[in-house]
Amino acid sequence: MPAPTLSGIGGALYGLRHPVINPTNRKCSTVPVFSLNNQYSRNFHLSWLGFFVAFLSWFAFSPLIPDVIKTDLNLTSGEVGNSNIVSLCATLIVRLISGPLVDRYGPRKVMAGLLIIGAIPSGLAGTVSTANGLYIVRFFIGILGGTFVSCQAWNTVFFDKNVVGTANALGGGWGNAGGGFTFIIMIALFNQLLADVVPVPILLSVAAATLMFGTDHPTGKWSDRHKAVAAALPASDDQTSVISNKNKKTKSGDDIETGDEKDVKVTITAINMVSGLDAALAIDANLANVLYTLLKSPTFGQTKAGYVAGIYGLLNVFSRPLGGYFGDLIYIRFGVPGKKYLTIACGVAQGFLSLGLGLYIDNHSHPSLTVANGVNFSLVPHCNPNSNGFMTGIVGAMGNLGGIFFAIIFRFEPSPAGKAFWISGVIAVGVNLLLCIISVPQF
Repeated sequence: MPAPTLSGIGGALYGLRHPVINPTNRKCSTVPVFSLNNQYSRNFHLSWLGFFVAFLSWFAFSPLIPDVIKTDLNLTSGEVGNSNIVSLCATLIVRLISGPLVDRYGPRKVMAGLLIIGAIPSGLAGTVSTANGLYIVRFFIGILGGTFVSCQAWNTVFFDKNVVGTANALGGGWGNAGGGFTFIIMIALFNQLLADVVPVPILLSVAAATLMFGTDHPTGKWSDRHKAVAAALPASDDQTSVISNKNKKTKSGDDIETGDEKDVKVTITAINMVSGLDAALAIDANLANVLYTLLKSPTFGQTKAGYVAGIYGLLNVFSRPLGGYFGDLIYIRFGVPGKKYLTIACGVAQGFLSLGLGLYIDNHSHPSLTVANGVNFSLVPHCNPNSNGFMTGIVGAMGNLGGIFFAIIFRFEPSPAGKAFWISGVIAVGVNLLLCIISVPQF
């Protein structure tokens, strides 16, 4: 059967339901999100789902801390800030470790392992009775933040260069939306006295699904990932036999870059993550507390503060995918430099909006913050395809390093409430403008 011609709206719709395979590397040149009958679709959905459910435990404390946890444990505002910092420190360490583990064992096994290990301290969350106990539990629950590395590396393995930015941004964005969902669901579960019970079985169930239904690599086993593809793929129930020629110029040698090229790309993505994901993590962790402190009244309590803060996290559903999609569009014409300047533009806009939020703090939201992260996700696959997990781990860890830095700002600058936001904005603008002087290779 001859391969269909994919162009226009019809081709785009076809690509949302069917994988189009590049025969030179077996990667998919479409993102078939509306299908589960092929390995590309299943792995994509498992990647973001694993990252998504990690937030059910990783961010479970944030919506409950402003009132219930703070009161029950007699916590000071400083101790609340310390617990946020401790959680991010654990994630920083785990992301650095999980990168090399992904390169060694594959993203599927690392994803499942992190979910299983993270479920253990999650089950102990209900036993916390002191501030030190809170620090310990949140530190080990922070292990779940490492699922970001597996999510991004998994999509990079299965999707080709023309769509890998979109795939990574979709996976990262939908996964990150778990932060917003957690604010909403944890409030509801707490009101039903189920907040300590629900996350563990969900984490273990997704880990089991990852191991049962996911695959390691387009070629099969992770150990076979370096094998070249010599012929077109046969049709099967697992994989649609559609061959795309638009990426036929991709060869295994195209993924080999000089050390200088890799260093430059990693520098761009890592530094931008410091000024982008850091602010997102800090705001996610502190927004409910800020809103509760500012607007506390008989009609605005912990429940409403959690729901409003959840809206910010749910912006990831569309804002980060948009960033990745625009990154792929620009890459087609302008290459990596186009992605670089789009990333910087979004980062600067993020900074100015955060600055405005700090100066005129109210219920404003600023979606371009997560758009900037989506564009950054689209840059990561170009850093070093031969050490995909290691590079993703470094970039993800740098995001957490920035998160720790900004969490410290929120910790030591609690008032006036907008001060930490405008400081974050000024730093984000400055860091992104500095990146303009760094040149990058075309592809």
